[in-house]
Amino acid sequence: MSSGEAFGAWRGGVAANVAGTSWRLRAIGPAVACLENEWLMVRPTIEDNRCMPLSFGVRLLGVDANAALVQRLKKRYSHPKTANPGYSPEGRGDLPLGARPELVNWLWGRIHSRIPESRRWVVFETATLVHPDSEIVFAFAEGDFYAIRLPAHSRQIAESHGAERMASLGEDWVIGMGPGDAEEWWQSAFEYSAT
Repeated sequence: MSSGEAFGAWRGGVAANVAGTSWRLRAIGPAVACLENEWLMVRPTIEDNRCMPLSFGVRLLGVDANAALVQRLKKRYSHPKTANPGYSPEGRGDLPLGARPELVNWLWGRIHSRIPESRRWVVFETATLVHPDSEIVFAFAEGDFYAIRLPAHSRQIAESHGAERMASLGEDWVIGMGPGDAEEWWQSAFEYSAT
């Protein structure tokens, strides 16, 4: 099973590779999910061995394209290991997101409004935008910056306009420039995260 795969039999459950230590997650429908020894396991509460799909947000922790970002964010994570490291911000009010509020508003208000099919998601206390099908994170806000995951052509254009590459996450990520961003970059980031 590849590390990005979120479906597959594993002794009556579903497993997805997740880089990191053990994490306990909430019950997901009729299944219970927990991270143990770098594997995400979803064990059905029923006695048969049917595989069950993981709910949105759990799978993204094991997607290869998110690995470097998940490791970075996990280092900042302050909740006990029994807390859920990924969840929807809907109906949660004030969240500890580890970024200046205006950056979270820019990410979840401005960028998300231009790409409404994207999903707002909290990953390890960090505001992110995620592709709804691939569950690849294509933007996040941290501290006093936000970053966008861009394909090579858009990244070169962004860098020619002054965007800085975020080398710690690999060559795909650049630090966003707020109003200096071209909205085409956001769409390009969303499309790039589809695969």
